[in-house]
Amino acid sequence: MTDPAASRVRASQSPRDEATPPESSGTPQLDDLFVDWVIEHCSIVEYVWSEKRAAWCPEWWKHPEAVERLWVLWLARTQAYANDDDLGAASSWWLQHWDRHAPILFDARLGPFRHCDRQLGHRHEQDGDETPPVAAERPPLGWQRHVGEHGFLQ
Repeated sequence: MTDPAASRVRASQSPRDEATPPESSGTPQLDDLFVDWVIEHCSIVEYVWSEKRAAWCPEWWKHPEAVERLWVLWLARTQAYANDDDLGAASSWWLQHWDRHAPILFDARLGPFRHCDRQLGHRHEQDGDETPPVAAERPPLGWQRHVGEHGFLQ
């Protein structure tokens, strides 16, 4: 579980502008914290919205819609877990945020990973083989989510 004090600090930070060099303070960047959360979160979730296998791409960062959905989920979760005034905030995050995005993210017919395979990778047709639960790989060193002028992914 995330440390509430650390969550409050992360929630107050804003994404770094690409022109700004990384800070040398040794503090993790938001993108690093986000990637860590995706990997950690995917290791605990189970796909329960259908009898079919969940669609997933081990190179999830190559799917802008998925990155944006996961990013807003992470931001909302960070805020919910840092909310000491509302003991139900974390539960509400699961119901109001995760349970609404997950069926779309994992939809094998229409979701962002529909042409990918968890073993063969990005943009491969699924072959129907059994694979382990959702597994996220760490993106290559230097990867950052790219945000445009209006706050949207490019």
